[in-house]
Amino acid sequence: VFRDAPERPLPELLTAMDRALRAGRGAAVSLVRLRPGSLEHCGIGNIRVLVTSQDGVRSRDVGQPGVVGWNMPRPRPRSLPLPDECSTVVHTDGIESRWADTATPFLLGLPPRLLAAALGHGHRSARDDATALVTGAARRSS
Repeated sequence: VFRDAPERPLPELLTAMDRALRAGRGAAVSLVRLRPGSLEHCGIGNIRVLVTSQDGVRSRDVGQPGVVGWNMPRPRPRSLPLPDECSTVVHTDGIESRWADTATPFLLGLPPRLLAAALGHGHRSARDDATALVTGAARRSS
């Protein structure tokens, strides 16, 4: 789906994925398009998107209820501000959502790979699979 036309609007990509996944069990899917100063998010299922800095969570979004390939509602894209010093965190419901409410400046200032690993190690639900993706990095002050 992405190879055919990665520049397509996110709702169109989700609709194409919905058609492609109809023969299977379906999936939770969140698409994020990063641009200077903002991000566009369009998701179906229990996947969270957060914009963070060392000061805390700046904004957050969650996918619409449903399953891509089974009972997908009409996708609704949303835009979130993305300041230069911020990171984008995308994670499934296998990562406990409350991590964001108690995140320390140290945790939020980790490089992307380490922040994703820390979320998977320290905030993973034992009863579910977990995925975390982090882009960008909050800059540490010297």
